Amino acid sequence: MTSATPTPQDKQAVRDAGTAYAQKEIARVFENSSIEDRSAAFPKFARDELGLGKLLGKGGFGAVYEVNKFNAASATGRTASSRSLMDAGDAQVEEGEMESRAFIAEHCLRNNSDCRYAVKL
Repeated sequence: MTSATPTPQDKQAVRDAGTAYAQKEIARVFENSSIEDRSAAFPKFARDELGLGKLLGKGGFGAVYEVNKFNAASATGRTASSRSLMDAGDAQVEEGEMESRAFIAEHCLRNNSDCRYAVKL
């Protein structure tokens, strides 16, 4: 008996189903939590807006890289569908978010040139 090799569409469908399941489970678990979700208060960057540095670590859930550069200006006027790390409900980059994005981009590196931020992909 031979097993069929999954197509890229099959793999994407499994990822999408897993993401939807995880989002529902997180919402269910934290529904009555006293911990406030403040993630919407932080600016979001698309993958193509990040300059990745060295690999810090990797495992079964992804890899963590240093972020050594942000291209904060490139998001002006971009829609949520073209920004992979942004919330799907955000139609445009909000007005106040641009200042936060610019601040993060300017302070990406510490005085000794060490990276201040990391991202898990």
